[in-house]
Amino acid sequence: MKVKSFALAMVLVMGVAGVAMAAEKPAEKPAAAPEGAAAPAPPPIVYGQNVGDNVKPVTISTIDGKTQVAIEKVTKKTIFIMISSVCTACRKEYQEIAENIGKFEGKADIYGVVIDMDANAAMSRIGTVPFPVLADSEYKIGNAVGMLSTPSTLIVKDGKILFAQQGYRPGQWKEYLR
Repeated sequence: MKVKSFALAMVLVMGVAGVAMAAEKPAEKPAAAPEGAAAPAPPPIVYGQNVGDNVKPVTISTIDGKTQVAIEKVTKKTIFIMISSVCTACRKEYQEIAENIGKFEGKADIYGVVIDMDANAAMSRIGTVPFPVLADSEYKIGNAVGMLSTPSTLIVKDGKILFAQQGYRPGQWKEYLR
């Protein structure tokens, strides 16, 4: 009888507590950006390796097969921008980088990284860019650092990750120059 009484008392206590919690005021939503103002940029989403980590060894060839790049061995600040030709944001980012390529001279090397199965067909859809493009249909770079989507940007120097971000915001190329 004592066990049944205790169980009944617990059910009553839990029920009262649940009603009290439900009656509490719900959390307020954050204020929206003023009309006409741009919403604040979301924080970068990065999975796997982090800034400051040694990059895992990956070697990839340019589309023409003439040059191989081992990302863990680059000594100069090097930007890898991973894209898919069907990604609208990817094409916008490539266009912004191309329009501002002169600002990168002497500050960083840039490589496009196309993950499409047919990199040549992908580049015919994307168009000409003023930087070398690597073919990575096996998504070696993305898998090595844990980047799961396109566009993704990885900046490496002396085998260390300086910057890693997934996604695109207009003008974010300026962050790559820091």
